[in-house]
Amino acid sequence: MSIKILRVAVALMATMAATLALGGTAQATQKEGSERTQAIREILKLNPGSKQVSSDSVELEPGVIMSLPPAEGTDMTTYLTCEWQWLCMWQNKSGGGNKLRFYDCDRWYYLENWHMPDGRDWRDRISSIHNAQSGGSKGRAEFVDTLGNGAWHTVGHVDVQDGRADLSKDMSSDGRTWNDRIDKVWACAS
Repeated sequence: MSIKILRVAVALMATMAATLALGGTAQATQKEGSERTQAIREILKLNPGSKQVSSDSVELEPGVIMSLPPAEGTDMTTYLTCEWQWLCMWQNKSGGGNKLRFYDCDRWYYLENWHMPDGRDWRDRISSIHNAQSGGSKGRAEFVDTLGNGAWHTVGHVDVQDGRADLSKDMSSDGRTWNDRIDKVWACAS
């Protein structure tokens, strides 16, 4: 076999391998896109009155936005950032999982009011927090847990421009961690 024929055969094999690899990537990307579209549809269905505001985010009500985690291989920088003037909470530690963020101050946000794509509400599903709200007299966000008997327990506070990457490391005054205990949030507490 001549060297020329061998080179052509090697080039042909490389082209076929690249085509197969790209085809697999396209199929995976298409499948992931379909799963993300379905997740957005579920959020819209489970949260009446909500509206889609981007390819991966839904406004649950004015000033409250839920976002899906970025697609695999996507830059996570923006997702892990809490935008200026917002209070952000993530389902998993270190900013993983679904993201829930709030803009309005001076009100309680009851996490049972909003549902993730899997149907679960946000109560007891928060594992990391960042408070990027502005300072002034209202310098922190308050996180509260229900005790099940109608009483409420303050889990803790996060000051402006502060956060917690792993709530399993933060202890409440009752000796339990903050992780997966938050039921309602007061943004911009004074």
